[in-house]
Amino acid sequence: MVDLYVMVLLKSVLSIIIILLPLLLISILKWSALRAGALFLFCVMISVNTVYGMGLEDVLSGFYEGTLLGLNIAYIVASALTFFMVYEALGYLRALKAFLARESSKRYQLALLLTVFLGGFLESIAGFGTPVAVISPILVSIGFEWSKAVVLSLVGHSWAVSYAAFGVPTAALSDVTQVDFHKLCDHTAVFLAVGLVLILLYEIKSLGVNKIGIPLCIYVLMSPILFSLLTLVTGVYTPLLLSLFMLSSSFLFILGKETFKLVLRALLPYYALSISLLLAMLLKKSLLYALSALILHTGTITFLFTISLILSAKGASTINSNMLLRLTSNIIKLSITFVVLMAGSTLAARSGMMRDIARVPLSLLGEHYVFLVPFIGLLGTYMTGSNTASNVLFGSLHSEYALLSGVNVYIILAAHNAGGALGSVISPAKILAGTHSVERRGKEGMILRTNLKIAALLALAMDGIALLWMLG
Repeated sequence: MVDLYVMVLLKSVLSIIIILLPLLLISILKWSALRAGALFLFCVMISVNTVYGMGLEDVLSGFYEGTLLGLNIAYIVASALTFFMVYEALGYLRALKAFLARESSKRYQLALLLTVFLGGFLESIAGFGTPVAVISPILVSIGFEWSKAVVLSLVGHSWAVSYAAFGVPTAALSDVTQVDFHKLCDHTAVFLAVGLVLILLYEIKSLGVNKIGIPLCIYVLMSPILFSLLTLVTGVYTPLLLSLFMLSSSFLFILGKETFKLVLRALLPYYALSISLLLAMLLKKSLLYALSALILHTGTITFLFTISLILSAKGASTINSNMLLRLTSNIIKLSITFVVLMAGSTLAARSGMMRDIARVPLSLLGEHYVFLVPFIGLLGTYMTGSNTASNVLFGSLHSEYALLSGVNVYIILAAHNAGGALGSVISPAKILAGTHSVERRGKEGMILRTNLKIAALLALAMDGIALLWMLG
C-alpha cells in the first residue's frame, strides 16, 4: 500500500516538473517559447510512453490530434497578422495616428478611449503586444509622460486579451480541454465584463474625472453591460465589435463630424472585415459543417478579405519583399510553437498525466484550490508572456481538477482564462513592447512594479466572481 502511494506521488511530482518546465525555461533561462515547447513535447512523449504506458500508436495519435489543433490556431493567427501588416502597409494606421495627434487638446478623453477601446480593438485583431506598441507612442505624442502612457496602455487593453487574434487564447483552452467553445466564451465574458469595469475605473481615476468629463465617464461605464449582452450573440468577436462601436460613437461626440469621418475612413477595413466575419458565423449554422469548416473559417475569411484589400488599394506597392519575409518567418515560428505546445498538452491530457497532477491540489487544498486558479492564469501569462500558452499548459490541469472535485468546469476554466488575460498587464514581453515604442529601454522594472499591484487586485476580483458564481 505504501509502495503504491509512493509510486503515485512520484508520478505526480514528475508530471508537475514536466508541466512547469516550459515556464521555468522561458522565465529563468530566457528560452524562446518555441525552444521550450519543443523540449516540453519531447519530455511528455518520453514520459507518457515509459511512465504511463502509452503505446507508440497512441502517442502518434495524440501527437497528430494536437498538431491539428495547433495548426488550426496558427491559421487564425497567421490571417490576423497578415491583415494587420497589409492594413499598416497601406497607410491606414499611419493616417489614424495622424488624425488623433491633431486632437491633443482633448488628450484625456482620447487617452481613455484609445487605451481601453482602441487597445481592445487592436488586441482582438492582432494581439502579441500590438496595442501597447501602437498606443503608447500616440499618448506620448499628445502630451502624456512616457511611463503613464505605457501603464495605461498595458492596463487598458487587457480586458480583450482572451479574445486576441479572433479568440485564439479561448480557442486553445477549448481545444485542449475539449469543452464547448461558445459556452466557454460566454462564461469568460462574465469575468472579463467585471474586469472591464475595474479597468475603466482605474483609467478614469488615473486620468481624472473632471478632465475626462462626467458624461463620457458614464457612457464608457455602460460598455461592460453591452459586452455581456453582445457576447450571447456575437461570441468571440464581441470585443472587436464593442471596441469599434465605442470608438465610433465616442469619437463622433468628442472630435466632431469632420474628424470623425477621417477616423472612420482609417478604420473602414476593419469595419468591413467585422461584418464579413459575423456573416460567416451566421452562415456556418445553416450550411453543412464539412463545407463551412474550411470555407467559412475565420482564417479563410480574413485571408480572402486581405487579398481583396490589396487588389482594391492604390498603394499595394508599399508591401515589399522584406515585409513578407519577416511576416512569413514570424508565422512559421508561431505555427511550430503552437503545434509543439498543443501536441504536448494533448498527450499529457490523454495519458492521465494531468489527472495525477490534479489529485495533488485536490488532496491538499480541496475546494479552496479554486481561489488559486486566476492567479495560476496570471502567473502563466507572466512567465510565458502569453495567455494562450498559459491556457495550453494549465487548461487540462484545471479540467481534471473540476472533474475530480465536481466543480463546474466552465467556471474554473473561465476564471483561469480571465486571470491570464488580466495578467498581461505584467507580461515582460508586452512591457518591453511598450518601453521600446517610447524609447525608454531599461525602464521595464519601473512599469512592472507599478502594475504588480493592479494585476493582483484584478486576480482577486476574478476570485470573488468565481466564489459568488459557485455559491449561486
